[in-house]
Amino acid sequence: MRIKNFYTPDEVTNNLYTFGKEYMTEDYTEYVGGYHTYNTGEIYTEFKWNKNVSVKLFDYVELNDDIKTYKDITNVKTEYASFNTINVSISNRQIKQGVVTRYIIKKRNELVFYEVSKETYDEWKFKKIDPVLYNAVTINWIISGDIQDTVVKGVSTPGVITKNLNSINGLEKQMPGLSVYLNDPLQYYVDTDIVISTDINGLDS
Repeated sequence: MRIKNFYTPDEVTNNLYTFGKEYMTEDYTEYVGGYHTYNTGEIYTEFKWNKNVSVKLFDYVELNDDIKTYKDITNVKTEYASFNTINVSISNRQIKQGVVTRYIIKKRNELVFYEVSKETYDEWKFKKIDPVLYNAVTINWIISGDIQDTVVKGVSTPGVITKNLNSINGLEKQMPGLSVYLNDPLQYYVDTDIVISTDINGLDS
């Protein structure tokens, strides 16, 4: 699903073509054919948007031999710890700071991602969670501020979308396919122009 429902012609570049090794679909299938791009960083198949056909594309990642081999291994038994996922909770303090730190674990051999706590991330870092089966990253996720880039007296300041897309792109090599999971740069965005209610859930404690 595209970030916005409507784009002006200046925000879209149509009629592009790739011969391969540039983009892939969500299931890691290399894409060859027509595509188009948006100023938000989104890339979709087809020469121009077709809501019934267009599929989101991601930067091409070629799996190395170790990962390809690991994809064929099943029922691997280990003595590593299991872990639980979490739902991200945004506190008033984080809203005021404009950022929340997210901890994400991914199965190396497939596009399966898990949102976890800092404690779980630390367990992975100290190899209590299988480091061969799983990869992990932290990302500072912007949740408030100007959505779009702004220009004041010739000085450009990136907005929330740009900041989060830059963070994703910066971690893509470390965690291939991260953009598949973090496909909404405005996830958890809070409009701080709206009065923040008193914390009744104890999230700030």
